[in-house]
Amino acid sequence: MSISHAVENDPEKTIADSSENSAETRNSDELKDFFRITPFDPSNCGEKNLLGLGGMGIVYEVDDPSLQRKVALKMLRQPFRNNPEQLKKFVNEARITAQIGHPNIIAVHQLGIDDQNGAYFSMHRIQGETLQRIIRKLRVGDPVTRRNYTTRRLLEIFISGCNAVSAAHQKGFLHCDLKPSNIMVGSFGEVWVLDWGLARKNIEPETSSQTPETDSESRKLE
Repeated sequence: MSISHAVENDPEKTIADSSENSAETRNSDELKDFFRITPFDPSNCGEKNLLGLGGMGIVYEVDDPSLQRKVALKMLRQPFRNNPEQLKKFVNEARITAQIGHPNIIAVHQLGIDDQNGAYFSMHRIQGETLQRIIRKLRVGDPVTRRNYTTRRLLEIFISGCNAVSAAHQKGFLHCDLKPSNIMVGSFGEVWVLDWGLARKNIEPETSSQTPETDSESRKLE
């Protein structure tokens, strides 16, 4: 019985249980081909759709073929790909963002470098609008924005941002560029603190016994 036949006819069985040939289950190349599992490669992830362009970096939406999802791919722009100082900052941004690990900070999936694309890292693909844009629309009296972003909701966004910064401080990281344009608000209540490119680790990590004051503030809003 082939692996494909076994899995298609009884998907709840494991590969090992459904195959009569035990040697077949140890053939990792065949399993990768069957499940279409491949290493993430920026050169082989479908069409690149531009999401954002910064002074030194560029972000695309691309396909992650193995997990069959959309991800954000950040790379250095061409003029900076071989600049040692910019490479160091870029790798530092990816590592700091990944190390903090908090719901209000984008998850980093993979960091890599190759000859064609230079340094890159993939992240969770988020959708929403920046707090800066929300504030601007509130200032001009946009009725939909005023209805969706009450004082209570704005306080919740502020607290979420504080929680992200508190988590970073507990790991010893300073953001160094915190502003409304670096806070993204999703349509399902998500809040993310973005752009850790200027972050640095130069403070003593806070002890785990310390509880952010924002936790108690969150309870007061309930």
